[in-house]
Amino acid sequence: MAVAVLAGGVFNLGNMLLLAGVSTSGMASAMPISLGLSIIIGLVWKYIAKAEGSPALLFGGIGLLLAGVVAAAIAHHNHALATKPKVKNQLGGGIKGISISVAGGVVLGLFAPLSDFSRAGDIGLGTYTALLLMTIGILATTFLYNLYFMNLPVQGEPVKFSQYFAAGKKNHFLGLIGGVLWAIGAAGALAAAAVAKSASVGPALTTALNCGAPIVAALCGIFVWKEFDGATGRAKTLVPVMLILLIAGIAMVSLAASY
Repeated sequence: MAVAVLAGGVFNLGNMLLLAGVSTSGMASAMPISLGLSIIIGLVWKYIAKAEGSPALLFGGIGLLLAGVVAAAIAHHNHALATKPKVKNQLGGGIKGISISVAGGVVLGLFAPLSDFSRAGDIGLGTYTALLLMTIGILATTFLYNLYFMNLPVQGEPVKFSQYFAAGKKNHFLGLIGGVLWAIGAAGALAAAAVAKSASVGPALTTALNCGAPIVAALCGIFVWKEFDGATGRAKTLVPVMLILLIAGIAMVSLAASY
C-alpha cells in the first residue's frame, strides 16, 4: 500500500515536469521526449524483472524509440533557434524545455516499476485499490510540489497559492476533466496488464495501445496546435522522421511481447 502511494507521488512529480516541458517547448516535442523515455525505462525494467519476450525485438524497438526521442529534441532545438531568438536569462534553442522534458521522462519511468511492485505477489494490490492509493499519493504530494513550482516557476513570475482559487471556472473544469481522463486511462492500463496473457487480450496489442500516448500527443501538437508550422531545414525533415521512428519502435516492442 505504501509503495502504491509512493508510485502516485512519483507519477505526480514526473507529470508536473512533463507539463512544465509542454509549457516551454510544446506538446509535439515534450510529450515524445518525456513519454518516450518513460516507456523505455519501463520496458527495460520489465525485461530485467521477468526476461520475457524476444530480446532482439525488444532492444531493437527500444533503440528506435530512443532515436525518436533524440529526433524530437533536435527538431525542437532547430525550430526554436530559427523562430525564437534567445531571450535574456533564458536558454536558447529550447534547451530548457528539452532538459525539463528529459527529467520528466526519467521520473515518469520510475512509476511503472513502483506500480508493478505494489501489485506483485500474493499480497499485491488489485487494480482499483492500487489506483485509489496512487491518486491519494498524487493529491498529497501536489501541495508539496506546488511549494517549489509556484515559487520557482519554469515560466513567468512566482505566484501565491491563493491565486489558484482566482483562476476561472473553465480552467478548473478542464483540470478536473484532465484528472478524470488520466484515472480512466490508468485504470484501463492497469486492468489490461492484469489480463494481458488471457486468450482475449494479447500482450502485443496491450503493449501497443499502452505505448501509443507519445504518438497521439505528437500528432495533436503538430496538426491541432500547429507547433511546427513554418519549420524549415532540419526541423522540417526530422518531424516525420520522429513519428516514423516512434511508430516503428512501438511496433517492434509490441511484437517482442508475443515471443
